[in-house]
Amino acid sequence: MSGERPVGFALVRGLAGQTRVLNSFFVVRGARRTGIGLSAVQEVVAKYPGPWEVAFQDDNAAAVRFWRCLATEIAGEAWTEERRPVPGRPSLPPDVWTSFHVHVAARRPGG
Repeated sequence: MSGERPVGFALVRGLAGQTRVLNSFFVVRGARRTGIGLSAVQEVVAKYPGPWEVAFQDDNAAAVRFWRCLATEIAGEAWTEERRPVPGRPSLPPDVWTSFHVHVAARRPGG
C-alpha cells in the first residue's frame, strides 16, 4: 500500500512447508524504484522466518537487479542462485532461483 492505494501484491506458497516460495510479486510501474518493493518483500519474509526461494528470468534485467539486491539486503553474502528448467516447458530458458534464509528478528524493547 502507498497511503490508501494498493500498489502491488505478493503471493507466497509453502508457508506450512520447509521452504517458503515467493511465488508472485508485482509492484505497479508508478511505484517502482521508490523502495516500496524492497520494503514490501522484507515485510512479507520477516513474518515467516526460515528458508525462502524466489524465481525470475535472466532476460528481465530489472528483476535480476531487484532480487539480487534484495537477497543481499536480507542475507548478506549468504544467498545462492541456480538455474532450474521450467516444468513442462522444455522450450523455455531455465528460471533463475534465488535462495536465502530469513532469521527471526530480535524484538525491540517495548516493541
